[in-house]
Amino acid sequence: MNASSHPHVAKSANMTPLFSASDIVAGYGQSRVLHGATIHVRRGETVGLLGRNGVGRSTLLKAIMKLLPASGAIEMDGAPLGEAKTHDMSRAGIGYVPEDRAIFPDLTVRENLSVGLPQRGRAGSAARERATWTEEEFFAMFPNLKRRADVAGGVLSGGEQQMLTICRTLMMQPRLILVDEPTEGLSLSMVDQVAQLLREVARRGVAVLLVEQKLTIALGLCDRINVMGHGRIVFDGSVDEFENNPSVRAEWLEV
Repeated sequence: MNASSHPHVAKSANMTPLFSASDIVAGYGQSRVLHGATIHVRRGETVGLLGRNGVGRSTLLKAIMKLLPASGAIEMDGAPLGEAKTHDMSRAGIGYVPEDRAIFPDLTVRENLSVGLPQRGRAGSAARERATWTEEEFFAMFPNLKRRADVAGGVLSGGEQQMLTICRTLMMQPRLILVDEPTEGLSLSMVDQVAQLLREVARRGVAVLLVEQKLTIALGLCDRINVMGHGRIVFDGSVDEFENNPSVRAEWLEV
């Protein structure tokens, strides 16, 4: 089914979004993965990005963050970011939690967190002024990180590294975070901690674009669901609309 003709695609896009990416085309070398993907996130909204492996979900997040060449239009708060670099995306208030966590293994937990502090300058000063996330708070929320504050990030468990990555991203005081497969490979207890943190993120009004393979986690966290297929968004609707359309799940998610 062609994404542009799907009855549920972008049916709620008439409300002004905080962030939008339109007609994104990208890939790796000569291989094209995204074929005109369009997605938007409203202020304080958590949007789940679902799809089978290989359909382009992670590629879309990387394209948004300017980590690979792409064409299309990207806007944050109505400001175009088409010519922006990766650091400009961060300064615009977009945080990124990659699938591979990308902590600095030789830096301590405390030093990893400090990397996320807003840089000096107008954008950095504004982020500091609206600061709602602090190192002390994260240590209170996650005692394991506090106990290992002076331990190198590389020796943390996978779950601890995931928490550290999300906390480091939040230290930047973003208005939107892109989170790629945060529960992949984690124990059930760590999955619960990640989910609790993302709920707190949403409670504080930070928008989230979440790539998540575990359907129950995504449905429990998200306000709206987008489904990718063939490098495009093929469904955009509320959680209820998604749950009431088993054909979408059968066609685009089930193996």
